[in-house]
Amino acid sequence: GSAFKYMLAAEVAIFGMFDPSLKKHPVWILCFFVATLYQVWWDVFMDWGLLKWNEDEVMYQYYHSNGNGSDRRRRRSFFWWWPYKLRSRRAYPHRWIYYTIFILNFCLRFVGMLTLLPPVYLSRRTGLIVNTWYDPDFQLFVGSLAAISEIFRRTIWALLRLEWEVIKTSPSSLVSSKAKNKIDMTKGE
Repeated sequence: GSAFKYMLAAEVAIFGMFDPSLKKHPVWILCFFVATLYQVWWDVFMDWGLLKWNEDEVMYQYYHSNGNGSDRRRRRSFFWWWPYKLRSRRAYPHRWIYYTIFILNFCLRFVGMLTLLPPVYLSRRTGLIVNTWYDPDFQLFVGSLAAISEIFRRTIWALLRLEWEVIKTSPSSLVSSKAKNKIDMTKGE
């Protein structure tokens, strides 16, 4: 599971590092995207427990669909085709926080994977170090931003991971009552 996530990322980075010509090959690009999407999937479903299968929605679609899609206007959700929903036990009172974190994690995972690929490599023909980025100032700027964004992503990841562990290990009444108190306090303002 989690070890496979890191192994996949390491393999993509190693192949990109030792044979830079592969970075332009469609198979390597596909592996890069698959590895990153698997990491995002693992974060959302396994590390955070953020989404869960919405049996009610799936059963509604199965029993109430007439085949022409006319039942969509009666649906409450914008994503009528999505069979998952945000978990009901949450520490933060607003759903948009979780959706924002999901989108940030998705985008910053790709940036994080790009930081694993070095901009220099050893040329087989000349035996010299070749820079694949031509402007060192630009390279320094982008590398610094990528490192900062990865630290930010890992901080967000850790906060949601901690929240998920607290939710899993605490009684449901304790978490739900604290969440209700938070919601009641925000409504009073």
